[in-house]
Amino acid sequence: MNCDVYKFNYVYRIDSKSLLSAIASYKGLEFNVALLYTHVQDHTKEQASPLKRLTPMFLASYKKNAWVFRAFHKRIFRAPTLNDLYYTLVGSTNLKPEYTSQWDAGIDYRGKALHFAIDGYYNEIEDKIVAIPMKCQFRWSMVNFGMVKSLGLSLSGGYDREWGKFSLATNANYTCQSDRDYSMPSDPEYKHYVPYSPLHSGSLIVDLGYDSYSLCTSFLYTGERFALVSNNSDDLLSDWYTVDLKLNKRFLLKNGMVLQGTVECNNVTDSRHEVVKRYPMPGRNWKFTIKLEL
Repeated sequence: MNCDVYKFNYVYRIDSKSLLSAIASYKGLEFNVALLYTHVQDHTKEQASPLKRLTPMFLASYKKNAWVFRAFHKRIFRAPTLNDLYYTLVGSTNLKPEYTSQWDAGIDYRGKALHFAIDGYYNEIEDKIVAIPMKCQFRWSMVNFGMVKSLGLSLSGGYDREWGKFSLATNANYTCQSDRDYSMPSDPEYKHYVPYSPLHSGSLIVDLGYDSYSLCTSFLYTGERFALVSNNSDDLLSDWYTVDLKLNKRFLLKNGMVLQGTVECNNVTDSRHEVVKRYPMPGRNWKFTIKLEL
């Protein structure tokens, strides 16, 4: 990574992974045990310490016709990105990697047209990496939260169907997830919500097709969340949603090339919202795209 920011030093990363896995199956029942070794080494001036981690994963599933019942536990980590570590005035070479213990149980169904999945999960995240304004609103910093516990429920599904030249594809997702800080019981912020972690979020995508035309609409929703770990009412950001529309047409040219034209209207309802506090997002906007496939 390199940039022209003042006093920035060129940095590159070597990331290697080795996996040992064993799978056993019998009449729809399957067990999988895996062991992952990861080595991350950065090279620059005043570089962060190298990371060497051995992480396990255990998975069990049972398949019956269109149904799959599954559960897993794994221990994983996420290394800080180069921006997290080295970007001027934002990054910190003292950042620790996120270490996550995950437990998940779920059900999948996949029929000819209908498919859905239900998951319940619990995560414990050590040294969770988050970006928050430390000294002022315009200078953010990457910091670790000592222990974050996440309890959540995830629902997803879709319906896909074709009738001659007509087609319909839908996909919906909903997540209810509580992320709380369990770092220090003596802190006043103990068990408070982690900044920018909404309790509710979801999306819906519907794609209608006819011959070489397609009309796609998408709905995205994010619930209320706090901008700071203090969880004061002044730092509560209201929920927001956006609706986008996209019309697409494909033209097959004589020489085998494909010309594609797209018209998009983003934020159709002209929703005024902030993903990050004091940084308003664009209102209704249009986009025209022409793409040639050789």
